[in-house]
Amino acid sequence: MAWVVERHGAKGTRYRGGYRDPDGRLRSAGTFSTRRDALRAANREEQKVLAGAWHDTTLGEVTFHDYVQGEWLPNKHVKASTRAAYISYLNKHFYP
Repeated sequence: MAWVVERHGAKGTRYRGGYRDPDGRLRSAGTFSTRRDALRAANREEQKVLAGAWHDTTLGEVTFHDYVQGEWLPNKHVKASTRAAYISYLNKHFYP
């Protein structure tokens, strides 16, 4: 069952919607300015869990650098000079 936690801070009262994921861990549906919005968001997420459509968005996190080094660059079939140019561009413009 979804719930709402009221929080008092410098910006006033805020409401955080909560629910449980398929593994039973506590999750946050976000922080909202009204209790109603927080409860709606928590209920939406809980319905996704019950329907089997919920997925953990944190599990799919891959950094750009890891993707390029592990997937993209090894699958490029280009000449050595082109590969060297790609690596130079990546090091100079994209990785920093």
